Formats: sequence, C-alpha cells, structure tokens
Amino acid sequence: MKNRWGPIRQSIVTCIVVLTCVLFVPAPAVAEIAPDASVLSAAAATTVQNPDGSTTETTTTTGDDGTITEVVKTVTDADNGDGTVTRTTDTTTTVSTPTVTTSTGISRTSSVEDTTFTYPTVDSPESAGDFAVIARDYHNDNDMEGTVAAETLHVGNPTIGNASNEDYGSNILYLESIDNISELTSIRAGAILIVGDHIQISYDYNNGNGVTFTDTTTGQSVSYNDLSHFKSVSNVSDSTYQIDFDKLWSDFEAYAAAKDAEPNTEGMTITYTDLDDPNLATMHVQCVEGENVLNADPVPVGKF
Repeated sequence: MKNRWGPIRQSIVTCIVVLTCVLFVPAPAVAEIAPDASVLSAAAATTVQNPDGSTTETTTTTGDDGTITEVVKTVTDADNGDGTVTRTTDTTTTVSTPTVTTSTGISRTSSVEDTTFTYPTVDSPESAGDFAVIARDYHNDNDMEGTVAAETLHVGNPTIGNASNEDYGSNILYLESIDNISELTSIRAGAILIVGDHIQISYDYNNGNGVTFTDTTTGQSVSYNDLSHFKSVSNVSDSTYQIDFDKLWSDFEAYAAAKDAEPNTEGMTITYTDLDDPNLATMHVQCVEGENVLNADPVPVGKF
C-alpha cells in the first residue's frame, strides 16, 4: 500500500467513547400512523394521569438496527362550557441512533447509514476517521482490508473493502475515479459503493440480477453477478454523501498541524525494524490507554 497522505506525518489513535445522538422533534399531532412492524423489534408503553387532568402516554420502541424511538403524547381535554370538549394532543418524538465504535479508536455517533461527510476540525478527524485510506491518488497494490475514499483509485490488486463491517465506523467505498476499472473484480460484500458520475451503473447484467460499472471515458467495465453483493451503489450526484477533496485536505492539514504541535503521548513507543529491506520494513507502535499522538520521523517512514 502506498502512503498518499502527502505532508501529513502523523498517525492518530484515539480512545473509544460511546456517544448517543439525540434528536428532539416537537410537533402537534392530529393523527397518528402506526409504525412499520417490519422495522420494529420491541415496544413498551406507559400512561400517567397528570394533576391537571391531562394524560401522558410514553411509548418506547427499539428498532432492529438499534435505533430507540420514544414518543411522548400528552392529551388534554378542555371543557368549553357549552357541553362540548376540546381535546388537544401534543407529541414529542426523541430518536436515539445507535453508536458505532471503531477499531481505529474514533468515537462516532453515526453508523454505516451515514448520509453526509463531515469534514475534519482541529480537534477531530470526523468522518475521515471512518476510512482506512483517504487519498487523492491511491494505488491499491495489495489486498486492502478497509474502507477507502479516493479521488482516483488505481487498481493493482483486485480486492478492496472491509473484511468486516466492524472494522471502521462505516463500510463506504467512495471512488470518484477508477483507473483500470475492469480489474476491480473483488470488492468485498456489504459495501456502500459511491462512484463518480462518469462511471455508468447499469442493472441488466446476469438477466437483471447483477450490476455493471462502465467508465465512460475509457470504455472499460466490470460486472458483478449479484447486485445484493453490495449494500448499495450510487453515483456521487445521486448521493447525499459527497466529498470535496480540496476542502478535505485543507481541513485535514489544519487538524494535522494541531496534532503536530503536541508532543508524542507519554509512554507510547515506536521502533523500526528491517529498514534496509523494502519487503520487511516495519514500524512498531505500542500505544497506551486513551488518545495517542504520534509524530513519526519522515525519514524512516519514507522507507515503507
């Protein structure tokens, strides 16, 4: 694997922090629609009589994907004095999304269903932490077991993608351009594949069961027998998940500069072995508990 991070010289390993993103959506309700039973796995409801005569019903539902939805409904009946009653129903919905913690140590309140790319800040790599590789030009010369975001992927080895969805906070392959696309024959199953708009996606392969990706600038194509091999496929313009690589590099350099100003984490060690053999050269990093900052020496790193 060739290192395409340019001037960024550090590897960041952060501690795992479990977070829960909570969205409050208050709204008056005039009608209620039963949730889709196929999406829900468990539900519980309680009803309380309030001192003012109103009632509050709380329903908590846990979806198959771990999402917890709490609906609090307060019903108030007001006597109009003419023998009629006006009923008011107020509903507040709270949605707690599942948290995915990653082997890279990046704590994320997103999941593999991420819909937008969040750019790095000086404190966090944000969505960049969901990828094993982010590069303008990435030469996939070995079996990359991880997620990749590349402005251009140069296909050497045909295999790419997560060996397990638990490896990173997402299972997205974001490939704006694919050089030698006909050789990309072994994308691992379950990937959310987003490709550039000049790559045509067609669904008539294998009697309509498969999918073909054609680079309209070169005429090269690659086909997969079963569309369900992928979690989803789309072009960049059809996806809300889009990366501006110019902004990404600018923001990531600011993040890297902030970390570069910090000393290496106390207690963490780094050693190099077999630097004279490009096939065996190894950098060994022993981390300590919590966030680890490593500003690696560019001279030995350049030997990898």
